[in-house]
Order: sequence, then C-alpha cells, then structure tokens
Amino acid sequence: MTQDVYADLLFLINFSMDYLCLFISTKILHRVVHIIRLAAASALGGVYSVISLFIEAASPWPLILDVAVCFIMCIIVFYSKDNKFSSVFLCTGLFFGISMLTGGVMTALFNLLNRADLPIESIGDDSVSVWLFAALAASAGLISLVGSKFVSKRYGIRSCTVKILFDGKEKEFRGMVDSGNLVSDPVSGKNVIIIDREKAKNLVDTDIIDAFTKGLYRPQKSYLGMRLLPVTTASGKSFLVAIKAQKIILTLPPDKKGKSGEYITDSLFAVSDIGRSACDYDAIVPDEIIKSI
Repeated sequence: MTQDVYADLLFLINFSMDYLCLFISTKILHRVVHIIRLAAASALGGVYSVISLFIEAASPWPLILDVAVCFIMCIIVFYSKDNKFSSVFLCTGLFFGISMLTGGVMTALFNLLNRADLPIESIGDDSVSVWLFAALAASAGLISLVGSKFVSKRYGIRSCTVKILFDGKEKEFRGMVDSGNLVSDPVSGKNVIIIDREKAKNLVDTDIIDAFTKGLYRPQKSYLGMRLLPVTTASGKSFLVAIKAQKIILTLPPDKKGKSGEYITDSLFAVSDIGRSACDYDAIVPDEIIKSI
C-alpha cells in the first residue's frame, strides 16, 4: 500500500507550526527575536520534516534526530552572546511543551468538530483540508498562548529589563522580579537591585568594589557614596557593596493593552555572583520596587 505525500505541503505545514510554537515561546520568555531567526529555524524544521520521510522509523535515529534538530532550532532563535548557552536547554524544553500542547489542542478541536457532525469539508475523512488545518492551527496557537501566558503570569517568573547608567556608561540587564530579594539600605531605606558580577564588568570596575570590601578604598568620583550592606543568604552572612547610579530605568513587559512601561527608580544596585540562582537572568529586582510603580 502506498500513500502520496506532497513535499511542498508537508514543508509548509511544519514550517507554520514550528514558527507558531517558537513565536509563542518567545512571548512567554519575553524575548525580542528578529523575524529572520524565527523563519530560519522554522525552515530548518520544515526541511527536516521532508527528509525524515526517508529515515528508517524502526531505528532509534529518528528520535535522536528529532531532539537534535529541535535543539538546533532553539539555538538559532534564542542563543545570543548576552545569555548563557545553558539557557537554550530551558528554551528547548519550553518549545517541546508548547509543541505538544498546540498539537493536543488541535487534535481535541478536530475531534470536537467531528462529533458535532458539522457540514465542513473533510470532517469525518482521514484527511484535513488546508483551510481547516489553518483554522485549527490558529485556534490551537491562540489557546496555547493564552493558557501559557496565564500560567506564566500566575506561577511563572516575572521579568523586566534593567537599564543602568553609571560612570558615563550604559548597560541593559535581564531582570528577574523576586520577592525574596529583601536587600535594602538601612539608612535611606532604598531597595537594592543585584546584578551579576560577570555581566557588570563593562559597567563598573569590580576591582574598586573588591578594594572597598577589604577596606582599601580608592577614591574616584563616580564611586563616592558606596555603602557596605550586611546580607544573609543560604550560604551564610556576607556583605554587598551598594552603589548609586546616575539613573536606573526599568522596562516592564507589555500589559493587557500591549503597552510596555518605562519607569525610573531611585534604587541602588550591587554586584554579586548570581550564577544560576536567578534562572539565567543577570539581575534580581526586588518585588517591592515593582509594587511601588
């Protein structure tokens, strides 16, 4: 028994679905990704869907290749020099989840229409028309996006962009809003945004901060007014050096109306080895700052 497969249609379907799932993933992660990168990754997925027709299904290679291609697609879309390579694994997992959710919703919608016995082309047949497939894909994508955003907003990580202007320099950081960041200046009461030491090297002179921590303060105009703050972490008690910036601007993700807001905060910032404790974000923003906006 043979079955005719139209390679162009198969490519178009997989390209569209991959693009949709990658786009939803970028929205959930609040990543700004160029359309060319999305198209290139989706094209790779479409080409692979055609090539996979010639791969022996009885061997373990199809599954291995599926995972490898998805990972490469996520590298194309999500990897950048400003983010750790390990973050691609998280993005790949999310992409897998969105793909399964979207596919499951499409199947559920098709079965629902089939039971309703509506006079729609191809309902009840083994095949689905292109227009019906497009409608199902659009509906599934919308449901997946809304559902994922609800879960992300209710239980997931809240994020924002932190732009710091200091010592004549300017740099942006990907901030994670954390209610557990309770660090504040006991004198002024100002909250402290913690940024990753490695990411901060082009903004501040970490040697000056280290010297101040050890009591070997080297005067420099931009660094006058540094404060040594005692903090308690899971690993014990330590100190952070809080610094006053010329300006700190927080950019919040789009609200329900699609508008994003920029807010200036008078908070201080401090440098620390965040590592993976911030889920690959490079700044930890106190929740109190966001509540006060």
